[in-house]
Amino acid sequence: MSEVRSLEAVEENAHIATKMSQKTEAGNELMLDISKRSYKDAHTLKMITIVTLMYLPVSFIAQFLSGGYVTLSKDQTDGNLTLHVSENIVIFIVLSVVFLAVTLGVWRVLERKHRMIDRRSATFYLQNP
Repeated sequence: MSEVRSLEAVEENAHIATKMSQKTEAGNELMLDISKRSYKDAHTLKMITIVTLMYLPVSFIAQFLSGGYVTLSKDQTDGNLTLHVSENIVIFIVLSVVFLAVTLGVWRVLERKHRMIDRRSATFYLQNP
């Protein structure tokens, strides 16, 4: 009689283990699909970044030259080219540096906040499995 109960318990455990294995396999397939999509998204963002890096300097130069801060003129008498720099270029440089500093400061604050949230959630999950 005890052998029958023992055999039934083994069969029940095997059935439970099979179900758990199937659910784990389904979860792994889902994680693999998510990983593949994340890889494709990362590749797309990498390409966007590369294209942006190619066009950004050209765009900056075009905007800078069209702003009237620098002019190139040809002297009528001897035909030499002369480069004239506007006095307003100081304002342009100061504003550029200030906005760059503000942008980097905001990024740093947000990055620290994001890291603190990540640490808290990691600590929470480690303490509450």
